[in-house]
Amino acid sequence: MFSSNVQGTALSQSGVERRVASATQPELSAVQRYEAGQFTDAEPNAKEPLRTRAFQACVFCAMLHWSETLHREYLTGDRCTISEPKKVADMLSAKWYCDRWPSIPREEVMASAVDFPHPDDDGLSMTSTKVLMHKRRVPEGALRGEVPVCVCSDCRDGLWKAKVHTPRYSLVNDLWLGRHHPLFRLATVGHQLLLALGRVVSTKVYLSSKGADEVARKHKETWRQKFLQYGMFGTAIVFGNGNTDQAMQEYPPQGPELQETFVAVFAGPEAPMGVTLTEEQKLDMARQALRKEVEFQVDKNILDAQARMLKATNYVYRDRATYRSDLVRAYSDQPAVPACFEAFF
Repeated sequence: MFSSNVQGTALSQSGVERRVASATQPELSAVQRYEAGQFTDAEPNAKEPLRTRAFQACVFCAMLHWSETLHREYLTGDRCTISEPKKVADMLSAKWYCDRWPSIPREEVMASAVDFPHPDDDGLSMTSTKVLMHKRRVPEGALRGEVPVCVCSDCRDGLWKAKVHTPRYSLVNDLWLGRHHPLFRLATVGHQLLLALGRVVSTKVYLSSKGADEVARKHKETWRQKFLQYGMFGTAIVFGNGNTDQAMQEYPPQGPELQETFVAVFAGPEAPMGVTLTEEQKLDMARQALRKEVEFQVDKNILDAQARMLKATNYVYRDRATYRSDLVRAYSDQPAVPACFEAFF
């Protein structure tokens, strides 16, 4: 949901100046008319119009738009033109969102909230309400009425009219995502497979046994992870989906369940040059490669914390699935590939 200011291709100030410097009078007039239409209408309240085209996010919905299509509006102060700031604050209230979604950790929602200033009930003094906005795009100066913020046309139509209504894409309209929680941010493929109630349809994992890659294989951020696990080349085989009833009832899965609902196809290990391997030797090499794969290793303490957080904050896990903590306790005390993954063979 967070945006970044990506520099565009046209309308940099220096570029316009270079064109104007060598332009004829008709061309100069055309450039000036284009600039006036490009910035004045889209930014009615801006002190300094944006001269560099960029992708920017609306502060209410966090959706990216080209800068020339965004309005530059003040949230408070003498230059603020919001007709009903108190109603806007109540409509975007973070507290209301917490009450609507009680399973979401309250501290996570409040960490995304902004102290929106507005008149109190009697209209005689100023107060503030925590509202859901794109916090990173609301500077402190905007909350003091000193600088404008970017607002898309859809949100402006909903919040700046005399009869305000909730913009369809605003964060408070059940569209708040929050941050990717640190507990799950670095979850390996092994953790993802064990925690997911719905199984992946297809994935590709590159297992290398080359000695030169031994050091790289033990590092989580390897070139293999970044470049080789994002696509699939060559012939593909499609298998029918298994029965998911059991998979949706409990987690993590056990070996027999994986054998019934999960299909893994191994293209074959890397055989030593000039050596012919038996089928058993190939299978053993594949198992050894699997056991060394860092992305399949599981830390049972972290997995337990992740599973309990899902149970506490996700209504699908809370209402439909049983967490098998007894299976997790049986895992190795040290990070390792669980034995249930060998059910693939």
